[in-house]
Amino acid sequence: MNWTQPAIVVVALITSACAHETVSPAVPPTAGPVPAITADLGANAALTARLRAIAANYPGVALAVSDASGIVWQGAIGAADLETGAPMSAATPVSAYSVSKSMTATIAMSLFEDGRLELDRPIGAIAGVPTPFATLTARELLTHTAGVRHYRDGEWMPNARRACAAPSDGLEAFVDDALGPRGQFQYSSFGYVLLSQVLEGASGERFNDLIAQRVFTPAAMSHASMWQPGQRRPPNGHERRGSRYRAARAIDNSCKFGAGAVIASAEDLSRFGAALAAGRLVSEPSWRVMTADAHNNYGLGWGVGALEDGSPSASHSGSAIGGTTAIVVDLQRGISVAIVGNAEGPSLIADAKAILTLARASPDFATAP
Repeated sequence: MNWTQPAIVVVALITSACAHETVSPAVPPTAGPVPAITADLGANAALTARLRAIAANYPGVALAVSDASGIVWQGAIGAADLETGAPMSAATPVSAYSVSKSMTATIAMSLFEDGRLELDRPIGAIAGVPTPFATLTARELLTHTAGVRHYRDGEWMPNARRACAAPSDGLEAFVDDALGPRGQFQYSSFGYVLLSQVLEGASGERFNDLIAQRVFTPAAMSHASMWQPGQRRPPNGHERRGSRYRAARAIDNSCKFGAGAVIASAEDLSRFGAALAAGRLVSEPSWRVMTADAHNNYGLGWGVGALEDGSPSASHSGSAIGGTTAIVVDLQRGISVAIVGNAEGPSLIADAKAILTLARASPDFATAP
């Protein structure tokens, strides 16, 4: 776990032997101007240079920038699939990993607004919650202060070889382990797996249906989906060995649920942030609660911090086998930046913030300051 102040960086570090698979040569970033929707990114030298610098770490990288009016900038460099040569685009889905947590928090606040989830009431009365977790609260799970442990060293890969049809299946990995101190920040993906079970029990609906109905559809995330049990490879995912990329090894992220099982494109993630800022997924008061610092520069499913000029921002990132993602939302102007790469790589939060600074200075964005 790596943290930088004032914003959060969430990176899953994997150290395990690679499966024997065909290795493809790395493909350099493609030449030419970056495509755009309403703005000519090819004429924006600073933005194009930033995107090309990011692309040095991935077979393909894409970005999208949205405000309340929709996507304003988008661009991509490189290959979505090295074997077929399919080009990367802002619509190319990759494993979003821990950015999934921000969507899970959105579901929680939506259910809270509907009166179906109490944030500060013990979760023991909710269907499907195991007895060892009965005294915990949803707010503690959302803020990583419930004492539920994170992955141990060497545990990520074995967990990624299991298939789970429901969050209850994912609880098996940690249900018998002692809780740590409550009230202290301890980042925990397992805590968000438990939260996924809480949301199912509180709503009476499957988690995958909840996220589709309360996040993907209202945010117009047309390329987003959840990892399915038995799905064996990260979509468009690659791994690097030396100077070469290859197709990502076989894994199964279905047991992560709201902790890291979302698959989404740069367009999807950018639209998600803009929809939250515009009040289309939860109310403005709920969004303020989610992006207020609860512990350790983390709110409810979002890292909280500031941009270069000191204006407030919310962010999250994720990275593991086959995918790296980042989202940053300008809390004053409602501009949302998302960057995705189709391999595990360095955090993209700083890059997203730099692109957001360019967007704030551009006349392409009509959002009021």
